[in-house]
Amino acid sequence: MACEDYTQLKGVTHISKELESQNILHGTIDFFNWGFLNIGAYQNITINPMVSGVYGGQKYRLRPVKDNRFNDGQVWEGFRSNWVWETGVSFSPAPIRVSGVYVGGSFYNSADSIYGHYVDYKRGRVVFSGTIPTTSVVTAEFSPRTITFMDSESPEIKTILSEIDRVEKGEYLHFGSGSWNTTSDMRAELPVVSVNVNYSNSYRPYQIGGGQYCKSEINFFVVSDNKFYRDQICDTIGRQNEKVFWLPNRSTMKAASGYPLDLDYKGSLVNTPVEYPSIVAETGVGGYQWRQIRLYDTQKRFMDQPTSSLFTGIIKTQGDIILGEI
Repeated sequence: MACEDYTQLKGVTHISKELESQNILHGTIDFFNWGFLNIGAYQNITINPMVSGVYGGQKYRLRPVKDNRFNDGQVWEGFRSNWVWETGVSFSPAPIRVSGVYVGGSFYNSADSIYGHYVDYKRGRVVFSGTIPTTSVVTAEFSPRTITFMDSESPEIKTILSEIDRVEKGEYLHFGSGSWNTTSDMRAELPVVSVNVNYSNSYRPYQIGGGQYCKSEINFFVVSDNKFYRDQICDTIGRQNEKVFWLPNRSTMKAASGYPLDLDYKGSLVNTPVEYPSIVAETGVGGYQWRQIRLYDTQKRFMDQPTSSLFTGIIKTQGDIILGEI
């Protein structure tokens, strides 16, 4: 006997499939990470011309990492994590996707028999297949994001690292000590924007015959060690009032044969990485498009400084999506 509608939950087919809260949260983070890339929120670190820190030092030089998951001399990281891997960014000059590393001034690609390695874009690292002396000079050209959006419940948000550009400090190259010694998957470098969805969502009818609006409050918490960037980030997010964009369906993405679509568990590129515009493309052309969201009633406020070196702000906005009968 077929089940009657009154015996079934509405709009849910599987308890493990993401619904509106997760799709709104992660879809919004993805949209803003991509949007800020396309207004130049990254820095190209090149060897020629040499890119230095604020007061000197060499930003292109990698430091040896003390990480108990690897042997000493196997992992080398940049001054900032979260390296750009995308190639479809419209801003010019385009970000640099890492093509290899230099050891002692000589270039080696990832397949080299002695200095073979993979690039961990998420953590801003190069991981060698074997070990090399921690006194080696390892350099690379890469493009770290200068502003990162992340889930407010991410563990990284609990450890923030300021003055990230101060590579001239002696501690930067010290193996196993200094501020950078906090493992890069447990720290967030400023400026950072943590995002959450207020879970007091409200629902109201959409039309006669089915469907409903889902209204969510989305909060952006901005933390910077630079007043200029705090102001710029807050103003830019605030200007997205009445912005409409597509959210991807995370359940469909996770069910795809090629999942993960961009970076694997090591933070390294998958064989055919998929960038944000393709992810939110229509399903008929290989995308994972789900629902449109409209941001409105946006409010921006600069906060009192928690310390003399931190500048904070908060943007609250409402997001509407239309839920059909799924």
